[in-house]
Amino acid sequence: MPRALLSAVASVLAISIVSCAPVPTWETAREYRMLSPTPLDATYACVVSVTDSLGYTVRASDRAGGFVRVERYYVPYVHWQARDLINVSILPRSDTRTTLRLTAWTEETHRDVFGPVDISTRVLVDAAQLATHCGGGPITVWSDTARA
Repeated sequence: MPRALLSAVASVLAISIVSCAPVPTWETAREYRMLSPTPLDATYACVVSVTDSLGYTVRASDRAGGFVRVERYYVPYVHWQARDLINVSILPRSDTRTTLRLTAWTEETHRDVFGPVDISTRVLVDAAQLATHCGGGPITVWSDTARA
């Protein structure tokens, strides 16, 4: 009986020590929103043009729906393979302007098995450049997501 009690106390002690330890978080995605001065068709054309010049490939798009999904594969120096993704939603407003919403994140193959992947600096720079060219206004960080 004392052995079982000692084991239970050790388990509770280990759980409380682990639960008090700081848990690292990784920023896994970032979303921006901005007001674009141009109508939907012009904003859509700008998004496709700029992402193409940045080296991204369009994987899904709908001009009438105002949606573009682009990705760019690359090989980081310490990992197997990665890709940067940007989803762009172009939301029409009652006037001739549109609201532009960009969501950027990074995925890596094989490394995801061992833990979350930080968003790459390159995709953040590309999203900011896309927002500057097609959004025409200051970028508002709508949300940062992180997971432990």
